Amino acid sequence: MPDSASARCLWFNSLVQLAQGSDFVFLDPDNGLEVKSKQYGRKNSSKYLYWREVTELWASGKSLLIYQHFIFEKRPNFIQRMLKDLRRHTPGSFVEPFSTPHVVFLMALQTEHQEYYEAIVKSVQESWKGQIKHGI
Repeated sequence: MPDSASARCLWFNSLVQLAQGSDFVFLDPDNGLEVKSKQYGRKNSSKYLYWREVTELWASGKSLLIYQHFIFEKRPNFIQRMLKDLRRHTPGSFVEPFSTPHVVFLMALQTEHQEYYEAIVKSVQESWKGQIKHGI
C-alpha cells in the first residue's frame, strides 16, 4: 500500500472493486488502525488502516476482520477501546475480538452475517486452539 494520498486512494478503490463479490474482508495493515501521529497520506501512513476506509467498506455491506498490534496499554483496556471505536465506525455491527499474545483481530459483522458468528468462533477455536483466544 502506498503512502501518498492519491496513490492510496487508487489502491483503496481497487480493493473495493476486488471485494465486490465478497461478504467478508480481512484487512492486514502492518501496525493496525490509524494513530494521531500518522496523518493520512504522510510518510509511513501505509502501515495503518484509516477509519475512513473502514467506514467505506462497511457502508458497502462488507463484514470486516482487522489486524491490530497491541500497544503499550493494558490489553483489556486497549481491546475495549478499539471495540468501542470499531462500533462507532460500523453502525449496527456486532463486534468481537480474537487475540494472540502480540495482536488482536477485530471483527465487525454486518447484521445479515451475524448468523455465522457461532460457526466463525467454532472454526477459530478448532483451527487455532491455544494460539488465538476469543474474547477479552
